[in-house]
Amino acid sequence: MRKWGVVVAVFGVLMLAGAAVLRFVILPGSMQLPADTNEKVVYSGTMTALNAAALQRGDAKNAVIRDLPVMIQRTIKVEQTDGNKALVSDSSVITTKQGGQQVATNQYFYTVDRKTMMAVPNFTSHPAQNAQGLAIGFPIGAKQQPYTGLLAKAFGLSPALQQQLAKALPAMPANVPVAYSFTNNGNYWVEPTTGVVVNMNRATTTSFSIAGLPALKVPVSALAITYTPQNLADMVNKANDGLDKVFLYGTAIPLALLVLGLIAIGASVPMIRHHKEQPPSAPTAPGKPALTH
Repeated sequence: MRKWGVVVAVFGVLMLAGAAVLRFVILPGSMQLPADTNEKVVYSGTMTALNAAALQRGDAKNAVIRDLPVMIQRTIKVEQTDGNKALVSDSSVITTKQGGQQVATNQYFYTVDRKTMMAVPNFTSHPAQNAQGLAIGFPIGAKQQPYTGLLAKAFGLSPALQQQLAKALPAMPANVPVAYSFTNNGNYWVEPTTGVVVNMNRATTTSFSIAGLPALKVPVSALAITYTPQNLADMVNKANDGLDKVFLYGTAIPLALLVLGLIAIGASVPMIRHHKEQPPSAPTAPGKPALTH
């Protein structure tokens, strides 16, 4: 009986250890950007941009394409990992909603912390953006906090800026230094436990300014996007799946192992004590059978 009591006690201890390892080691270790990430996201919105063909033929009236309905296919893929760091590619293809004509493509590479999603120094031999702050998404366990002339009529410049530009242009050299600026205003709805962005809307604007005219900022492109209904449903399902995983491996299974371990240890105690407290049997005389009742 004592042997089985020890076996049951060891089983109970193993169950308690398993619960602790699952809850405090395995689950936290899995809550990071997976090494096999290859996620596709679809956005819908409108785009305002320069019309290169119109510019080439001197057509100032049509030099800017305004509020063009577009779709954006974005792919986020982990290319390489090293411990808690990852090299991630972020590529997008912009097409028109009607006709599916390709408007623009871009691809960027970032090196990020797989838990916080914050940019880290490049640890690879592959070129990557020298980024700061959040690069591709929100961290797991996110908190609710802030995370930092010629075409005057076509761009809708104010009369004051048009007048300022008209006065400055004649005095400028043939090659005019320009500087570009980028603004990004967006709202994100994030499931905090998993860090999944379940919905978003964003407006970005790229402008240029001319040296000597810091007040003049001419927008050259603008993009307003949000999730498509299907992508919104997909992100909600992804967040729910993540929450189910956290509950299963962080609460349900560890709790079951804890209860099973405590029951096993409790059951082993009387089995071990029973053996210790059992009195020794009385010896019998040699050659005489023991009396029975």
